[in-house]
Formats: sequence, C-alpha cells, structure tokens
Amino acid sequence: MENNLFGPLLGEVGNLTKLQTLFLTDNMLTGEIPKGVSNLIELVEINLGLNKFVGSLPMEIFNISGMRVIELLGNNLTGTLPLNIGSMLPNIEGLFLISSMHLFGTIPHSLSNCSKLIYLDLGNNRLTGLISNSLGYLTHLKYLFLEGNYLISDTTLSFLTSLSNCRHLKLLEISGNPLNGVLPISLGNLSGTSLLHFKASNCIIKGEIPREIGNLSSLIDLDLSGNGLIGSIPTTISNLRFLQLFNLSHNKLSGFIGDDLCKLQNLGYLHLTQNQLSGSIPNCLGNLTSL
Repeated sequence: MENNLFGPLLGEVGNLTKLQTLFLTDNMLTGEIPKGVSNLIELVEINLGLNKFVGSLPMEIFNISGMRVIELLGNNLTGTLPLNIGSMLPNIEGLFLISSMHLFGTIPHSLSNCSKLIYLDLGNNRLTGLISNSLGYLTHLKYLFLEGNYLISDTTLSFLTSLSNCRHLKLLEISGNPLNGVLPISLGNLSGTSLLHFKASNCIIKGEIPREIGNLSSLIDLDLSGNGLIGSIPTTISNLRFLQLFNLSHNKLSGFIGDDLCKLQNLGYLHLTQNQLSGSIPNCLGNLTSL
C-alpha cells in the first residue's frame, strides 16, 4: 500500500491460491481487476482502493464466501450490487465502495443477511430506490455511509426507526439524498450511548425537529443543514453535552436562539445562517470558550 506501483494488476495474481490478504491501496494501478481474483478462495480481505481501476465491478470478488473486507473506494468502476449478496458474503464485516464507484441500481434487500457487517460505505454513487427498513437487522453495524446518492424513503423516514435496532451505531451519514420526509419521533431511539455523528444535510427533510433528538446524548456532530425544517430549535438540544459541531443552516427555523445552547460547553462550530430566527443572541454564548 501507498507506493508508486503502476500498470495493470496481472491475471497471474489468481495463481496465489493460498493468499488471504491482498492490500494494494493508494497506488496508480490501472485497467480492469482481473477475473483470476476468483481463484483466491482463501482471501479474507481485498483492498484495491485509491487506484485507477476501470471497467465493471468484479462479481468474482463477491463469490469468495470467507471474505471479511472488500475495499474498492476511489476507482472508476461501474455496476450493481449482487441481488443475493447476503448469501454470497455471509462473513463480510466491511464493505467500502464509496466515491468514484459508479454503482447504480438499488441496495439489495438481502444485504440485511450480512449479519456480521460493521462498516457499510456506499456513499457518492448513483444508487436509487428506497432505503430498506431491513438495514435494522444489521445489529453489529457501527458505520453507515449512504450520502451522495439518489436514495429515497417513505414520508416518515421509517428506515431511521429500524436503525434503532443497531445499538452499536456510531456514525450515520445520509446527506445529499432526496428523502423528502419528516424526522420521526423514533429518531430519539437511536443508540444514545454510541451514536456520535448524525449527518442528514440536503435531504429535503421537512417538519419540525423532534424533541426526542435530545436523547442522543453522545452526539458530537449534528448536521441537518439545507433542508426545509420549520418550528423552533428544541430546548432538549441542551442534553447534547458532548456536541462539538451543530449545523442547522439553510432551513426555515423560527423563534429565538435560547439559552439552552449555552449548556453545550464543548461546542466548537455553530451554524444557524439562512433561517427565520429572531431576537437577540444570548450573552451566555460568550462563555463557550471552544466556539
């Protein structure tokens, strides 16, 4: 990894049938990923990210049942996720297909059968369709990146309700999808002791911010900017004592900026521009020395 290797990955790599880890990230490798990779039946981790591979997403990789980590981010590949991915990769723990992976189609429902999945990164692709409630079956999930796609949901964003089953979830990034719904009260049922980052900017989210968001007491990063949120900033935000980044800019929020924000002693970034807020700025904000 992190060398200056260039040229194609030769098909002869398929002769290394005892290979368990193939780690060639951050080089300048080009061409297609050879089909001979399917011969590496003992492979548990393949990392070819941050290269210049082109062509189709290699389905052969998904046929290695013992695979635990697939990392192909930052290449120029195209294709769809296998419909039966859940039965093909029963041991997968990390799936990294973010950025420049021109994935299209839907997120297969069978993905919920990948019960060992911890990292799921499908951001910045061309995925469409509903975000399935079945993601809630991934009870070991810690990191979920779905940002920058064309994914949708029902009007109640019920997939957020289903994710309350993922009690180890640390990061939820869904920004830049046309979700077009309302934040559910059940948002407060997400794991308050583990969730650190919740980013849902530019998602066409409407309605009010539920008071129950104050249950997410471990949050350090909350970004709901660029939506159509109305109403006031809930006073329960004061419960988010670890919050460092708070972005509600470019919404339609009204009312006053309350003293509740002054209880966020770790706050370093507060962004409220382009709303309909009124009144004075609380003097106590001057006591937030990290701001």
